[in-house]
Amino acid sequence: MRSLKELANKRINKEVSFMGEKINVRKLSVNEVMEVQRKAKELEKIDTEENPEEALSVLKVIISVGVEGGEELDSEDFGKFPMDELSSLANAVMLHSGMGDKEVKGN
Repeated sequence: MRSLKELANKRINKEVSFMGEKINVRKLSVNEVMEVQRKAKELEKIDTEENPEEALSVLKVIISVGVEGGEELDSEDFGKFPMDELSSLANAVMLHSGMGDKEVKGN
């Protein structure tokens, strides 16, 4: 039997469809959820029409921490994906992390 301390670093993955392929999303930790919430609050203060790159910032954070291999993507990589696919993927991460069916800003 594992101790609670040992389980603190365990990741819970789920396979989802992204652009017709299967990929793994990870359940976000409390710290990662707080990071996403912090970024979302920052975004509320910014005019995303004047700063379209900022509109993607929340999606980038969610995908970077919540998708297997997401941390390897840079801004140029993110720009190559269809926006609706990125939004769906970020929402899948948030759902898997217990955040209800919240719509992620940036779409």
